[in-house]
Amino acid sequence: MVKKFFAITALATLATLAVFAVPAAAASAVDYVPGGDVNVTVTGVPTPGASVTVTAEPGSFPDDSSAAITISGSPKASVGAVKAPTGAVNNTGSVSFTVVLPATAAGSQTATISGAQTGRSGSAVITLVVADSAAARLASAGYTAPTGLIWGGGAALVLGLALAAASAMTRRRASAN
Repeated sequence: MVKKFFAITALATLATLAVFAVPAAAASAVDYVPGGDVNVTVTGVPTPGASVTVTAEPGSFPDDSSAAITISGSPKASVGAVKAPTGAVNNTGSVSFTVVLPATAAGSQTATISGAQTGRSGSAVITLVVADSAAARLASAGYTAPTGLIWGGGAALVLGLALAAASAMTRRRASAN
């Protein structure tokens, strides 16, 4: 009986140690980077002459590795559009690049970030927003009416017409009797 107790206790202790040892071993393993495409986002207002930030999501690349960005599209942006075409991946597995758009830029460009060690890559489209010219816009009177006020006024007008029609019908019926 005592031998069975010690055997069961020893097995339970080993099983408990194994459960806690596996995550510790996994944590010390080489950085795991999932397969598939990298999610790339563009932040900032992409107008000619402005700068935007192109970022790969955290966990895209192993930390302390490097990644590169390429810009392609039609019309083709110049090589000088990217301040630093190669960047270091931070400790979250993310990397960001600042893209300076040329003053004569037009159309859209595709920014692709590729990991040097993993070969994983992802792309995002930078669609350039052309600034309005002053001649193409109408002059502003300086007042914009709230949409709710306009709809409320229209509803009050319809309700008033319905009440007037109902009142007229009631008077006709009363005079007919």
